Amino acid sequence: SQEAPIIYSFGDKSPDANMTLYNILVQQMASTVHAKMASNKKVSVSGAIINTCGWVMGDGYKSLTHIAQSFEVDLIIVLDQERLYNDLVQDIPFIRVVYLPKSGGVVTRPRSVRAIDRDERIRRYFYGLKTKFHPHTFDVKYSQLKIFKIGAPQLPASCMPCDMKVDDHRTKIVPVEPGESL
Repeated sequence: SQEAPIIYSFGDKSPDANMTLYNILVQQMASTVHAKMASNKKVSVSGAIINTCGWVMGDGYKSLTHIAQSFEVDLIIVLDQERLYNDLVQDIPFIRVVYLPKSGGVVTRPRSVRAIDRDERIRRYFYGLKTKFHPHTFDVKYSQLKIFKIGAPQLPASCMPCDMKVDDHRTKIVPVEPGESL
């Protein structure tokens, strides 16, 4: 449906918990957005605004450039981070990058306040003030419950048979036994 939101659950608050999985989800989301734009002219001409997290150093920077390339963006607006602006202009010259300084009187909120605000926005996104999406419960027999996690311990290549290669342990789906430790 055209009204259905596109939702991908990463399962953590920070991309650095599993960058491989995060980049796979970004690529999948970009593919879904491209398909939606190709199938609907209104969606296509409206474009998209991508609000990324504030992590801009190291893997965070690589993630920003990956997002820009996956979504094939044509404009990046950098708010009050001159170094990030200069790095982006140098590293991805085929994308227009615009620098905007903070308006006078703007104060950076502490991390704890930003975390509370993020959690509230997630809650409002799914449950909203007035929305057709409402939380509900249902019962499942314990014997039918299956729990999985993404990510497994890394095995050294020396533990593998000669003709096998090591799978990416960061995206491996592993069953989890339900118990008190969960």
